[in-house]
Amino acid sequence: MWQVATTGVLLFLASTRLVTLDWTLPAVLYLALAIIGGALIELALDILIATLALRLLTTESLHFVLDTFFSDFGNYPLPIFGGMVQFLLTFGLPLAFMAYFPATVLLGRTGELSVPPVLAYAAPFVGMGWTVLAVWVFRHELRAYQSTGH
Repeated sequence: MWQVATTGVLLFLASTRLVTLDWTLPAVLYLALAIIGGALIELALDILIATLALRLLTTESLHFVLDTFFSDFGNYPLPIFGGMVQFLLTFGLPLAFMAYFPATVLLGRTGELSVPPVLAYAAPFVGMGWTVLAVWVFRHELRAYQSTGH
């Protein structure tokens, strides 16, 4: 796990040398909140898939699909996808809130967005909303859970 974190930090540091960023206190705070918000989105989606385990026999393949989805679609900027895919990556599975929207804010390019810029600025808080939703769904489904008798 530490290798992944180290690689991520090194790539982030290398990439920040290739672009002009104004590292003000609000920008640093936004980045910290965006990282937490992105982690919360991934946590929420994992909780939602785990909740399905209360109804399905296995959810291992769904976790694999989600991880593949993040690694495949998360490597590209949102505008390269068509309108419906952009909508789904923004509001269906909120991948845009994890990386693309925070990057547009930090790079000062919110004018290029196909959604209102306020959504990009709100990206760190979307993770909290998705986590609250996921916990609510889990608690709702937990009430309906019936053991196999063991």
